[in-house]
Amino acid sequence: METGNTVASVGAIAGVDNAFVKPAGKFRGVDYFDCDNTTFQTCLKGKQKGGHWNTYLGKSDFTTGIKSWLNANKKSNFMLRNTNDGSFVFAHKVM
Repeated sequence: METGNTVASVGAIAGVDNAFVKPAGKFRGVDYFDCDNTTFQTCLKGKQKGGHWNTYLGKSDFTTGIKSWLNANKKSNFMLRNTNDGSFVFAHKVM
């Protein structure tokens, strides 16, 4: 199973000039991103209130891409899928 993520430019969306990671697909109508087991396990534990995402998940091309995708899609939910076993976790849920 290939789990490569595609990077796209969003220069036309609200003046954002960053590249973002496209979702790998949809599960039950919600976009999801494929991630490694370490990132997935970190998201299962949850972020402390007031904690910064950079110290929580680190600053990599993948997390920067998701942040840019969220800036372009502020009202969107997304999940993360573990590439090892295919399990899902909600990472961002809009109420």
